[in-house]
Amino acid sequence: MKKYFVILLLISFVFTFLVVDSASAICISRWAGESNLCFYECCGCSNCLPRLKFCVVPVCSSNSDCQDSNFLTTNTCKNGGTRDAFCNHNNCPSNTADANNDVTDGCEVDLLTDVNNCGSVGNVCGACKSGACCNANVDQSCGSCGRGTTQCDGSCSGDYSNCGSEGWKDTGSGCGNCGTQQRYCNACDWTSSYQCVGEGVCSPTTTRCENNRHQTCSSSCSYGDSGTDADSDSVDQQCEDATCDNAAGVCDTAVSEKCIAKTSTETACTDNLDNDCDNLVDCSDDNCAGSI
Repeated sequence: MKKYFVILLLISFVFTFLVVDSASAICISRWAGESNLCFYECCGCSNCLPRLKFCVVPVCSSNSDCQDSNFLTTNTCKNGGTRDAFCNHNNCPSNTADANNDVTDGCEVDLLTDVNNCGSVGNVCGACKSGACCNANVDQSCGSCGRGTTQCDGSCSGDYSNCGSEGWKDTGSGCGNCGTQQRYCNACDWTSSYQCVGEGVCSPTTTRCENNRHQTCSSSCSYGDSGTDADSDSVDQQCEDATCDNAAGVCDTAVSEKCIAKTSTETACTDNLDNDCDNLVDCSDDNCAGSI
């Protein structure tokens, strides 16, 4: 009798472990291909095997639960022994982290740029670039021309001027009377201001009479004497001595201290001048016949 009782007891024990309802069967089938059975305390199945309520290392319930989008990636339980024990994202992608240990937002921290978690969780910086603490102005423009970029260490790199130091610079073009064109640089850029420097006094080939001397402007934009003074009275033919350059001291127009004005006839017969510029002086000119 005792023997039969023991046999009945064993049958009852085995039945308790193995008999499952249809919901339990579905739950087990669901997880069988995912390297783990679905245990109540870990995965939240409400109808798993009633006697197996202990936690194992589970896989994620679906791709959306894992940061790496792979529900076959096995991680440790976030809340071991509970229904919410899915992935705790211990295997975050490179340069990311699960700083708040919250499975719902995954690996929420970018270690390359997060100023509160720069390079590692909890490392607070004024600015974070490529996982390194940087000057607060990093990547902002800098330099006297504003074209540089602030580096991580606070230095300025890449600033430049389009025209060099401040001041007037030759453009290589000519201007005015043999002048050189210049443009103004404000130390960063060319301005609209131009000026002409080094100009000469005249335009090449132009002429003038200066102090009774005929002058022509040269290719260097300066005047030089170019007249004719046959009678050497310092009054050129091209100026006031057009018809009397053959008679010293007599000019077409009187010039102070150089020549008197030409007359139509030899009116002065004792001044030793050819007054009418006919190459006959005083009594040599018929105009002086009979005069004393």
